[in-house]
Amino acid sequence: MRDFRMRIRIYTGKRMLGPGKMELLQLIADVGSLSAAAGKMRMSYMRAWTLVKELNSMSRRSVVKLSRGGLTGGSAQLTPFGNKVLALYQEMERKSRK
Repeated sequence: MRDFRMRIRIYTGKRMLGPGKMELLQLIADVGSLSAAAGKMRMSYMRAWTLVKELNSMSRRSVVKLSRGGLTGGSAQLTPFGNKVLALYQEMERKSRK
């Protein structure tokens, strides 16, 4: 018997929400840093920053709030809307697996 995997992708015009962006959002929520989240995914900071910029441009409300670095380094956190987007996507995944 083959091992089947499910991957949910949501298309909005030419843009897409999928497992990679959702993993990035979850890691940002977990570690509070775009650089650290990118590192955990073995992704360049620039690629992660580009994905966040794309996510933030997909709706009128931002998904991630970035703060510039300095002596203590920058930070990243999900906005309340970003938390909702992530939670709804994860709920769709859970329900689809059933």
